[in-house]
Amino acid sequence: MISEIKVFRNGDLIQNIIPSKNEFFYSLKKESILKIEDMNFDNHIDFRIPKSSYMDENGGFPFLYWIFNPSKGIFEKKSSFEDITSPEFDHKNEEIMSKRFGYLNTKHLYIYKLKNKKPILTEKHIEMYVKQGVKKSEYWKLVHDEFKLIESKIIE
Repeated sequence: MISEIKVFRNGDLIQNIIPSKNEFFYSLKKESILKIEDMNFDNHIDFRIPKSSYMDENGGFPFLYWIFNPSKGIFEKKSSFEDITSPEFDHKNEEIMSKRFGYLNTKHLYIYKLKNKKPILTEKHIEMYVKQGVKKSEYWKLVHDEFKLIESKIIE
């Protein structure tokens, strides 16, 4: 559990952060505990810590996020990012990918874009087994604030 995060600049303490409840295995690699990268595509570093070592009900690993606010010079907790589990950040396309695994090896890939500085789910790719050796693949896209099935196919 991380109970406190201290942020220093040039040796001076500029921010003391007390995270909400978080728990994870001590067996996690140190580099897996604090992830530092630009998570909102503004060329400033942000960070996240594991909320839990366990997969959530949606089959992803949850995090607590802090996004740097350059006008205030501090990191701000962003609960709007917490639905994004197991994130990967695509800086070229300014997209956030969230991979999740569900019941009977169902795979989900959710793609988020930032709108008004908040992540919005814009695409869903789902792959599920329908019978031994046969998978169904679906591609959903947000169209006029509603998800539409764009493509559905059987893969043998």
